[in-house]
Parts: sequence; C-alpha cells; structure tokens
Amino acid sequence: MALAVVLSGLLVGFLGYYPVFGPLALVGLVPFLYSLTRTRTYIHTALIGLAFGVVYGGVILAPYITLDHWQWGMSEFVAAEDPAWGWLLVVVGAMFVFGGVLFALFSLVFHACVRRWGAVWLIAPLLWLLLELARAGVLGGLTTGHIGYTQVLFPPTAGWAVVGTVYLVGVLVVWCNALITQYIMKGGLMSGFRAVGVSLIVGYVGIGGFLLHSTTQQEQELHTVALQVPYTTEESSNPEVFQEILQSISGSISSTTSIVLLPENVFPFFVLDRDKRTSYGVSTDLTISRLYESFVALSRSYSGTYFVLGMHSAHSIERRHNSILVYKDGAVVTSYDKRMLLPFGETSVPFIFGHTTPLVPGNNQPLLSFGDVHALPLICSEVHYVAPREHNYTHVIHLSNETIFSSGLVSRYGKTLAAMRSLEAGAPLLRSTKVSED
Repeated sequence: MALAVVLSGLLVGFLGYYPVFGPLALVGLVPFLYSLTRTRTYIHTALIGLAFGVVYGGVILAPYITLDHWQWGMSEFVAAEDPAWGWLLVVVGAMFVFGGVLFALFSLVFHACVRRWGAVWLIAPLLWLLLELARAGVLGGLTTGHIGYTQVLFPPTAGWAVVGTVYLVGVLVVWCNALITQYIMKGGLMSGFRAVGVSLIVGYVGIGGFLLHSTTQQEQELHTVALQVPYTTEESSNPEVFQEILQSISGSISSTTSIVLLPENVFPFFVLDRDKRTSYGVSTDLTISRLYESFVALSRSYSGTYFVLGMHSAHSIERRHNSILVYKDGAVVTSYDKRMLLPFGETSVPFIFGHTTPLVPGNNQPLLSFGDVHALPLICSEVHYVAPREHNYTHVIHLSNETIFSSGLVSRYGKTLAAMRSLEAGAPLLRSTKVSED
C-alpha cells in the first residue's frame, strides 16, 4: 500500500512537467484515495497523507532548489552575501513539510467523512479544493503544484479553465479519480473504469471541448517574433554577447514584423530611468549608455515594430520595478510593472531577513495595451498566479528568465503554467524566455 501511495505521488507530480501524459492524472490518484479508504487507524491515515504530500510536493519543488546563487544575486533581489539566501532554502524546506502536513490533514478528514457518509465521489474533490485554496492562501496566492496543470494539453478538462480557472480543472481531475475509487469499493476495478468512461463522454468531454472552442479568441494577424535567449544572466552581461543578441534580433525580423518579444533580463545591465526615459547600468561602466543607444537605434530602424522586453526600471534607487517595457521607434510607449512579487524572494520579512529588497510592486492594472494588442502581462513568477478577469484580453504575454535555475524542469513547468493562464484568459499566448528549452 505504501509503495502504491508513493508511486501515485510521483506520477501526479511529474505530470505537471510532462502534461502530454496529462490524462494519466485522471487515474493517478486512485491508489492514494483507495488506500485512505482501507486504513484502520488515524495514525496510519495521517502517515499515508504525509508520505503522499512530501513525495508529490517534493517532485514539484525539487527543481526550484537548483536556483543559482550568483544568478539570483545578479538580479539584485538578494545580494550574494545576504543571509536571506540561507533563509530562502529554509523556506523551501518548510514548504515540503507544509505540503506533507496539509495532505495529512486532508487524509484524516477524508477518512472520517468517507466512513460516515461513503460519498467518495463528492468528498474527495471538495476537500482537495479546500486543500489547494489553503495552500495558495499561505503562499500568497501562488498556485504552484495544483493538479489542474496536468490537463493543459487535454481539451476535455482544460476547457473548463475559462469557467473556473485551474481550480475547477483540478476539481474535475480529482472527481474522476474519486469516481473510480468509489466504484472499485463497490463493484471492482472494471466497474470503476466503466463508470468513468461514461462520465468522461457524457459529463465533461464534450462540454469542456465546447467551452475551449467557444471562448478562446481567434489570434489576430500579427507577425510576431518571440526570441528565446540561450544565455544565462552572467553570460548576457558581456557586451560581446549583447551584440550577438542584437544581431540575432536583426536576423529574425523584417519590416513587416509587428512585435518582437524579448525575455526578462535579456539585457541585465540596463535599468530604465522612468523620469528621464534613459537607461543607466548596475555598474558605472560608461559602456552601458552606448549599449543602450545601440538597442534604441535598432528599434528606430524598424519604426513599425513594437519591441516588448523585460527590464528593471526605477524612479529612484529605492523604487525599482521588474517591468515589461514596450518600445517603438526608439522610445518607450507603454509599460507594466510587476504587481505580484514573489513571497520571501522579491519581498522580505524584516524580522527574518533584516533587509529590504529594491523591488516594489506596481500599482498599475493587469493590462498592457499597444497597437491592437490588449494583453494580460505576466513577468517571471506572476505566471504562478491565477489569471485576472478584469479585462477582455486579446493575448497573454509572459516574459521570464529561467536560466537562474539549472534544472530544465523549471522551464517545462513555466511553459505549463503559461499555457494555463492562456486558457483562463481565453486568449493566445506569447512567451519569451531566457532558456534554450522553450
């Protein structure tokens, strides 16, 4: 029984990184749920939940432990010598334990409810929804690890994201697993799978596909170039690499290109002065201003093209933002400042970290408008938050720098998250990252 629970946690965890196998999640929880119906003591029940939670959460969080210390410091969120680096690892470790405890509580309540009422098909999805809401609440809204992400490439379930976001998709996944478990308890394995087969066809395969087809907007006729930069932050801080990136941009676009999408921190040494509309560097090297002028000149040479890129911007050294800037004809025409800062990373807890980060959240709307584009802007970790419904978006734009992690699984998961945000917003996705995986 213990081995089946561990394998269940491993399977469901890895499906977030490999959603092409997402339908397996519709049965992946069955060993876990069925085991909970067979336990005889509360201690045994809690241990099963703890084991599943640690394994499942561990698979999701492990790639993020590969955060490169130096790269993180280059982003100026945490200085290389700052003790916050050590605390960040402590926080990640606490998240492992927290996930295990949450699933232990889920298991105890589930076991008690099933013993009293027996309605596995109803109790499991409702309790799982409460679990995911509680986890997101503690983590400031982050939806990392939600089981709904396993379905982004499976229209029958993914289509429901436009109605109830990733949370409703997760409820449907757990409901399917619970239905199988219910029928296995009553009539055996084949009875369970027959029941789910009928439910998939009648209940939500057709409906989910219809929702996905009817709500996803048609992509506009835009000639878009989304550049994926295969250089780390350290490498792209080299002026020679900067010139290579500019040449790559020039070789990828033409006079008919509508949008050029560049990743977060594509030019890590630039900081836009929001008051003077010029750029200064994180160092005093006078080369920075010349490099910036080279980029501005490239923008002017394609005056009909919008250049969308992630860059730090500031009104003062105390008020620095992680921003999406839109250039046209050499000038910034609009911008968006990151609103949802990463807990314990881009925000700090003074009594633990003893310092204040230079990043401050933006107070702007979650909207980036230029030309005929009215996009939901997402920069870096904002892709982990449920898409807002405040505007009628034509696109979702996600810019990220995933080279700060040495594990390629982070990039895979980022792609999965961005796809879900696109489904929730009912709009096509435009994504550019600093990684060769995408």
